[in-house]
Amino acid sequence: YNAACGNNEESIRIENFDPGVIGNYGESHKVLDETNSVEVACLKIDTLKLQMCDVIKIDVEGEELNVMKGAIKTIKKFRPVIFFEALEENDWESCYKYLEKLDYKMYWVVCRVNPISHKTFKESEVHPFKDVASFNIIAIPNEREQPDDLAPVTLGEWYHTLVNRLRS
Repeated sequence: YNAACGNNEESIRIENFDPGVIGNYGESHKVLDETNSVEVACLKIDTLKLQMCDVIKIDVEGEELNVMKGAIKTIKKFRPVIFFEALEENDWESCYKYLEKLDYKMYWVVCRVNPISHKTFKESEVHPFKDVASFNIIAIPNEREQPDDLAPVTLGEWYHTLVNRLRS
């Protein structure tokens, strides 16, 4: 589907970008301004009437909770693992509270962004992203096996605070 996902069936506007210019196209945000934006369809995951769903991966620049709300029937029916971006504390905390009520446990998955060469599949010596990291949370239904090698998410504790606490 060439569409955005959310909690409403509607058209939305997202930032426009030139695919000929190297950049992070995944950072396109939902916008209200018609300048330098494009209109796209927005749908609920629940309207897809999926026959199965094991994993939902969400990276929607602050709209994660809306995607989850638009997938509530799918989540309740299939109990998928949910992997979502956690950049802003207010955003991930609202997702945490939402999923906790649905009997999910959450763990931090944080990765440094080091490019891999498409020719050698080895880490590139060029690091255009500097010290950028990708902050994500993996949510696993309580009834499934839980990982023992990931740090649990605690409401109100940002990843950096967790790391500093564990190091001390």
